[in-house]
Amino acid sequence: METDPLYLSDVNEYLARRDVVGASHLLAKHDAVRSRNPDELLAFSSAMRLRGRHPEAIEAIERAIKYCPQHVGALVERARYAACSGDWEIAHGWYMRAWNDQPRGEPWM
Repeated sequence: METDPLYLSDVNEYLARRDVVGASHLLAKHDAVRSRNPDELLAFSSAMRLRGRHPEAIEAIERAIKYCPQHVGALVERARYAACSGDWEIAHGWYMRAWNDQPRGEPWM
């Protein structure tokens, strides 16, 4: 089943406004926890991080990378989690993977 891009746009809008409750309700309504869509898993991971549910956030981002190994957003988010944990060497590895897998000049840089 394909993920509705308008739904993800709404979730990302909620997250940008730090409305974790609104984002979480939409994600739950669409059963994002079981998703195989890396964009949906990235949004779910961000919501879990903002809720302080770090193990669930990391598990979701790792699944996103499993389903789409070159997903730059997921790679960068995984690097951020490692950096926040003080795992600088691991974070560097994730950032380098994102850097090497993407064309130069991408907006995330």
